[in-house]
Amino acid sequence: RLSKLLMGTDQAATEQYYDDGEFAKAFVFRMYNDEEGFFYTRTTEDGVTINKSIRSLDSNTWAIQSFYNAPDMERVMLYIENNLRDSESGFYKFSDKTTTGYWTEGSYQKIVSDLVLGNNVKYQQQLAQLNAEAEPDGSITAANIDGLKTGFYLGDGSEWIYDNRVSVGATAWKAVAELGVNVLDPNLYLNENTTRISLASSV
Repeated sequence: RLSKLLMGTDQAATEQYYDDGEFAKAFVFRMYNDEEGFFYTRTTEDGVTINKSIRSLDSNTWAIQSFYNAPDMERVMLYIENNLRDSESGFYKFSDKTTTGYWTEGSYQKIVSDLVLGNNVKYQQQLAQLNAEAEPDGSITAANIDGLKTGFYLGDGSEWIYDNRVSVGATAWKAVAELGVNVLDPNLYLNENTTRISLASSV
């Protein structure tokens, strides 16, 4: 994205950003599990070995939004539906380590991903259902329960959890979903006339 913005103005920076982008893209796709159709979340502490102990939602929703033209993205969405969906609420877990409840921010990311893939009916239905849980001022909580497990741990060894309280991150992704904008689309910011393009306008 940055390499395209700088094209014709700074050749060295253009090449650097392009190379960095290709490196990052290669890393993301190295995390892909082709057998099951999902992206792993991280490496182990050596920075090389794939950490297979956890499977999180956002590494998959962000991959869909960034690489929506890649051939396996429908498989990734199917994996999300089959493995990271909270059966009680119908919304989505933080990871496969989430035992109960749903993660609001990630659920909106999944809703945006549906729109990106052209699943317009699913997008509209789940957006309306999740928006019904919002506060009167339009904000929304990080999770529908206190102590939602993520499967990750903080630097002090304590468990990283989400509580049922208003969240800036969740509310921001709610706004993104309502606007119908894919903020990870590499073509979105190429010129000033494309910055407000809404996918939802065609739904």
